[in-house]
Amino acid sequence: LRLQNPWQGASLLLLWGNHELSQKLTRTQLPAGPLTFNISVGYECRGGCTVMALMSVPRLVGSSTPAVPTSKLFDPLAPHSHSYSTQLNVRENRSLNVSAAVASPNQTAAGVPSLAPGAQAPINVSVSFEGKPVPNAEVTIVAVDKAILDLVPYSLRDVAASVVLRLAADLSANDDTGMRVAPAAIPQVFAAALRRLLADPWVIPVTNVQPPRYPWKGQGKAPVDLSDEDYLAMLTSYLTYQSNRARRCSGTRCSGGDIGIAMDMVMAAMPMSKGAPGNSASRHYSAESLGETANDGSNASAGPPAATAPTSVRMQSEFVATPLFVAIRTAADGSGSVMFNAPPNLGTFVVRAYAVDGARALYGSSESKVVVRRVLSLTPSVPRFVRVGDKFEAGVIVTATALEPGAAPFPVTVTLQLTAPAPAAITLVGVASGQATLSPSSPQQEVRFRFSADAIGNATLLFSASDSQGASDALQLSLDVKEQQTAVAVATSFSLRGDDGVAPWQEGLDLPAAVPRSGSLDLIAGVGHLPAVNTMFQQTAEHVSRDYPSSYDAMALATWPSILSYYNQQLPGSAEPNVSFAFQTLSDLNTQQYGLLSSMPRGWSPNRANIVLNAWAAWLTTVHKAPTDQRFQGAWRKVVDMAGGWKQAAAVQLLQDAMDARQYSGSRSRYSDFYSIAWTRLAMGSGWSAPLCDRSNSMQGSARVCASSQDVQSDVSLERLVQEAPKQGLTVQLLTSLTLQAAKSSDPLITKTLDQVLSNLRVQGRTAYVSASPGGRSPAGLEVQALALRLLMGATPAQRGSEQLVQKLAAYVASEKAPEYLPFLASSRSPMAVSLAGLALSGYDVQVGSATPNLDLTASVAGTTLLSASFTGSNTSLVGSSTPWEDLPSPPGVLDFNVSGTGEASLAVSLTFVPQQLLTFPTYRGIWVEAAIQLQDPLTGGPTGGPLRKVPLASVVVITIQITTPDDLGPVTVEALMPGGLEPLDPNVATDVTSSCALGGLSINWRSAFWWWWWPVCPSQETRPSVVTFHYDYLTAGTSVLEIKAVAATVGEFVLPPIKAYADRQPEVMGMTAGGNFSVCATGLGAVGGGSGACGVELLPLAQAPVACPNNCSGNGACNLDTGACICNNRFSGSDCSTIEV
Repeated sequence: LRLQNPWQGASLLLLWGNHELSQKLTRTQLPAGPLTFNISVGYECRGGCTVMALMSVPRLVGSSTPAVPTSKLFDPLAPHSHSYSTQLNVRENRSLNVSAAVASPNQTAAGVPSLAPGAQAPINVSVSFEGKPVPNAEVTIVAVDKAILDLVPYSLRDVAASVVLRLAADLSANDDTGMRVAPAAIPQVFAAALRRLLADPWVIPVTNVQPPRYPWKGQGKAPVDLSDEDYLAMLTSYLTYQSNRARRCSGTRCSGGDIGIAMDMVMAAMPMSKGAPGNSASRHYSAESLGETANDGSNASAGPPAATAPTSVRMQSEFVATPLFVAIRTAADGSGSVMFNAPPNLGTFVVRAYAVDGARALYGSSESKVVVRRVLSLTPSVPRFVRVGDKFEAGVIVTATALEPGAAPFPVTVTLQLTAPAPAAITLVGVASGQATLSPSSPQQEVRFRFSADAIGNATLLFSASDSQGASDALQLSLDVKEQQTAVAVATSFSLRGDDGVAPWQEGLDLPAAVPRSGSLDLIAGVGHLPAVNTMFQQTAEHVSRDYPSSYDAMALATWPSILSYYNQQLPGSAEPNVSFAFQTLSDLNTQQYGLLSSMPRGWSPNRANIVLNAWAAWLTTVHKAPTDQRFQGAWRKVVDMAGGWKQAAAVQLLQDAMDARQYSGSRSRYSDFYSIAWTRLAMGSGWSAPLCDRSNSMQGSARVCASSQDVQSDVSLERLVQEAPKQGLTVQLLTSLTLQAAKSSDPLITKTLDQVLSNLRVQGRTAYVSASPGGRSPAGLEVQALALRLLMGATPAQRGSEQLVQKLAAYVASEKAPEYLPFLASSRSPMAVSLAGLALSGYDVQVGSATPNLDLTASVAGTTLLSASFTGSNTSLVGSSTPWEDLPSPPGVLDFNVSGTGEASLAVSLTFVPQQLLTFPTYRGIWVEAAIQLQDPLTGGPTGGPLRKVPLASVVVITIQITTPDDLGPVTVEALMPGGLEPLDPNVATDVTSSCALGGLSINWRSAFWWWWWPVCPSQETRPSVVTFHYDYLTAGTSVLEIKAVAATVGEFVLPPIKAYADRQPEVMGMTAGGNFSVCATGLGAVGGGSGACGVELLPLAQAPVACPNNCSGNGACNLDTGACICNNRFSGSDCSTIEV
């Protein structure tokens, strides 16, 4: 340690060490000038250590200080100290020398030890450190199939370099320098403070006698160092006044003047049974391979055995990837041994040994290899799966090892035994025997057999091979036959009302041809929306904060008991504390001047009323009746009493804001917050009109509701609101129309609003929503949906149009939820939206009789009852049934429904089945799916060329999937069933495969669109041999593109299954590509029975645009989008399936 010491007589403390040990060195009366200290590090610096030097300087006597400006608080001769610290990284050898190898007398030509399947050999281990054996070291030995390590690269770790010791101690120094005071500073500080107090008694004296850490009021001097004039001038400020009237507010946002600044704040990845190896023959094989026939490792070069041992079958289901995983301790000489049992699967295995000497923190690792092989071996060349209808070739690769140079070619006979339960899933096409000719120059050859997949199930393939000298091998494996396509869902939904009578309904039913035991007819029936309403309010109650109560939450929960009264229900006891707290919150947040406050003032004072909050809360008290639950009747009466003040607060603030808008613009600007005007109008009623202010009701002296001028009256008038509402968006239009509807007005705005609502309705399976804009792809908020439903319920049947659309809108309001990809928005329903949804749904149920139903429902087919249910006020639970197609009459005919009593039953009818025949045209039911198979460009990795129907074996292809939807669908699943001849590449495993999500031309301004970090642009992907599944948390309207990379791995003609996309919440909203065929070809080598002819790429014909069917087949059939022709359901005919046969 080298340092320059300017102070004579200073002392030094030197401290160093780690968390376990430390050392120190002290020196006193150090001379001034350069100094050097040497230290020797030992175990106190193992793993690194911290070195700290602390120098203490005594008070300087007889020293002269330079003539530089100083503070009166600073004593340049005072004692002081200095510290310095650094880290020492101590390098040491912590690597163990480890060796682990299989001790086998047999080796490959490359010198790698070899064993026959089932043979045993020891793995000898040795551990040393700096030439000395390490006793009692723990050694973990792992043997892994090299094919697995090639698939998922995992190199041998340098454990000593990976395990880093970080033992350096955390040292810090504290002294009393900050508490020392210059003796002369004390009288000067207090003298200055007294002098300044006498000059100005309002001055707060500064009596700090220590040098400040930071400049005082931005000055470079302490207060005692300033002149009295400068000091007093710094404490002078200007007294100003500015009227609150300069602040213009609308709702909860204010602007204008210098008083307030509105700020929008956005909160912003198999052991197999042992068997005897086959015999060797000296004519074909070298002497080194003969030892593989003995499990004890002895050399059998004396000649062939007297008799041929039977060949044991190596079963693929018993293959293992990790045949050894064991931990041992070394002996005193640092050695150890463990027995290795060669697994049934052939190949190269990597043997890795990891050693640790924990007492000294020493580590090491090593690896070696061992080959498991037979003299004659079979490797499967079989697809992972096939599908019904596939015609394919599969077999084995025959390999001979360690052939003598110059040996003559010799034949190997391969036989196949196929076993499958009835009905046979796989059938052998052609002969069950083939032959391979091997030689030293060609020691490997493939033998393939032809098969056809006929039924779902599995089959067992047993391949056996032998030569004329007795060498043999046998391999057994299982092959699954899967369905051609996944199940599809076709559904419809409707509502039936009893209306105090019997309401029959017939639904046409035609069961298409399906795979046996794959289809079912599912029915779900329910009455009313009480469960959905309770769920909404329960979720709101769960988010109530008692520390920071909100009047929005409180007012919404206060309406819950009233809503339950419509259903003759009472609030459950578990919810009573939260609802009681809500009523108390409304009382606590109620004020005389500003009405209902949004939250408790903490650190702020209210200076205006929240117009929308007060109007909304007051309106709810007028549209809800008092609860029948006696626990809350008194609390509800208090809320109704407070509501008059809320109305007045909203009206007063509205008029004040309208007056300010005129005043501060010189009457050039009119008040234009129509959302606030509409809510105030809804609460006050259509007949409300504020009088002009005079001396008796002037707003300057009271909170009387009056307008300062006729212009202000006009600005907030109903006439102006009706005129401007269509220009302000659907929410203002709905609020204004509800005001007019409540007054039984015949104003054309009501009809215009109803027409716009019906025009914006978009049907999605069992629900329908009001889009955010005409032709928009996204639903409007829950507030708009609820207001639209309430307006529709108050309209005449002629104005409503289809009752089924109203029922589907009610179903959407009941099912609307937060997007699942937004975890921080546990509920997207605001308390205001929840209160409006509860009001609309309960009003709907009351109007159709479902609040207190007495309804009986039966569903039958040809006299066979499928569903029977009775719904009463105390029993509104969903009822469902699922009937297999085999239990339905043939043909089924029509589905009859009979409803009697009062109330409305909502029914969902769905057919779920796997079609027996592939549809040769695409299917569109809300989602349009397209797909193409193309070759992969070796340079870019992307697709190139046209769509294919045939590729050569081993080709790498890209399957591009394009999904188009006109609506935001929420969670969506895409299932891409793979043809049997293609092996998909998992992007999580294959290192050269990129993400499957192709963003295309998507351009994101990451600086302005900060929220893209959570937006689910790309789906999650799960890759399996038979299916690749994608899942979108939220699929937006438009077109999305996905990619799958695959390898053509099996020769044959394969079924190309449809690729399906469907909405998770409503599976009947779906789409599928057309089914077809896909071929993988190869030359004739290896195929039993001759070659397969020329092999090359074959393109598909260019795709044509989809052709629409007339009248969308009237909903009574399927549309062939290739031809534009309808395929009508049973008992329907005509070009548009509109004619029913009686």
